[in-house]
Amino acid sequence: MASLTDYSGDFSPQLQLSEFSHDTLVRLLTVYSQLYIAMDGFWYLAVMERHGNDEALACDMRAWERVAKYEMKRLTEILNINGHDVVAFMKALQLTPWCQKTQYEMEIESPNRATFTVTYCPTLDALEKEGKGRQVPICAEIEPKIMGWYASFFNPEIKFEPLTPLPRQNREDACCRWTVYAKG
Repeated sequence: MASLTDYSGDFSPQLQLSEFSHDTLVRLLTVYSQLYIAMDGFWYLAVMERHGNDEALACDMRAWERVAKYEMKRLTEILNINGHDVVAFMKALQLTPWCQKTQYEMEIESPNRATFTVTYCPTLDALEKEGKGRQVPICAEIEPKIMGWYASFFNPEIKFEPLTPLPRQNREDACCRWTVYAKG
């Protein structure tokens, strides 16, 4: 029976996640998502410090290209998400650690067309606070490619087109807004 609300009691040599309450598991998943995003940021900064921003961007792109398929395969299997349309992709996207740490809106117009609006992005927030302009290549070049790799797991014809300038020009605006559609 799931009843642990924390791990303040005795050590359990065979501890299982199933021993925690629903609310505790939700909090734990939230932390796992934060750790995933933080690890991406920390390794990027480490490469940037040693080899410069261009090399960090190149390494970032290669890592995300690999992880996109890996992540989508596991999420779709465990959650039984099937299909090759925009809706199947959007369902899986909702459950990525990155998306879990953002605030977003998804509007499905048809099985092969949607609007995806990010109203809060921790990465963009950190880059804007940093003030070095690194959000320009990350938002305008990197993010569209990463989203494309995630989408191509479902259908290589799924495309993204920004509906707002990337990166945003005003912190009061949405972080980004996309139309997501399958060609054909």
